[in-house]
Amino acid sequence: MPPACCGGHAGESHASMTAALDVRSLDAYFQTVGGEVQAVRDVSFTVAPGEIVGIVGESGSGKSVTALAIMGLLPAGLSRVSGSAVVGSRDLLGLSPDELVRARGRQISMIFQEPMTALDPLFRIGDQIIETIRANQQVSRRAAADRAVRILTDVGIPDAAGRVRAYPHQLSGGMRQRVMIAIALVSEPAVLIADEPTTALDVTVQAQILELLAELSREHGTAVVLITHDLGVVAETCTRVHTMYAGEIVEECGVDEALSEPKHPYTSGLIQAIPRADKRGQPLYSIPGRVPPLTSMPSGCRFEPRCEHAREVCRAPQPLLQPGGRAVRCCRYAELALPGSFAGIER
Repeated sequence: MPPACCGGHAGESHASMTAALDVRSLDAYFQTVGGEVQAVRDVSFTVAPGEIVGIVGESGSGKSVTALAIMGLLPAGLSRVSGSAVVGSRDLLGLSPDELVRARGRQISMIFQEPMTALDPLFRIGDQIIETIRANQQVSRRAAADRAVRILTDVGIPDAAGRVRAYPHQLSGGMRQRVMIAIALVSEPAVLIADEPTTALDVTVQAQILELLAELSREHGTAVVLITHDLGVVAETCTRVHTMYAGEIVEECGVDEALSEPKHPYTSGLIQAIPRADKRGQPLYSIPGRVPPLTSMPSGCRFEPRCEHAREVCRAPQPLLQPGGRAVRCCRYAELALPGSFAGIER
């Protein structure tokens, strides 16, 4: 018999007192011409200092909206956010706009998906880093310039003293991503949200960026939330993973548990969809259908229309259950033996 539903989440025991980031019951809504729609529902998770936690799911699953809601970057007047997101002792969702501006950079920072759109093309790299430093610290421009060179060196950019004079278009994609990491880390925040930081990078540069994030997290004790659609990235970098689907967390556990023994059919589907060397010549698995639009969410399990294991009971709302220290939003998890571990990903 499945355990009763929980109001919290797996990993609660190590959460509140030691968490660098503690997100509870986060909801995000958008105003549309047809009325208000909910994009994120009841999202809760924690990240400890020095820990890297993954949030994985297809495009449209609510990963980036969750990050932007935590950062207070959803469009004012067109969105509504409730719940809490505590960094240290401060709830970011309860801060005034001015207080939130001061908290960004100092307490929490974010690396955006596409550095070419996040960096201002009209200003040199060094000027953009200097502006970030002086917005958060009372230092002279000279001291900020010296700090800019040091942080670029720390993130592995060669000839940092020369690169500070470069414009974004003069750098490669990997270099621009390193600049974004430098800007995010220059004020030494407690929490870093990395939203698809390796998108559009080749595999060699991707590995370098992931290793850089892991190294900075280890050395500085930075808590990292790594948002990605790539389970290979999660396996390489994270200790815990949250699977998101249609605005909800549907599974949470350690990375090894998720890969070897997924409890939710969606997590299992994501694993099966990864190309495997031992299945060369066979059709690539894909999850049928697509993530539902916000205006047409199923009333029960949101994955039910795409799930090959769905039954009548799945058409009822699915609470987040806690079997054995993990969390899963599936009433049939105990009955299912879902395929997990795949070749080609090594920890």
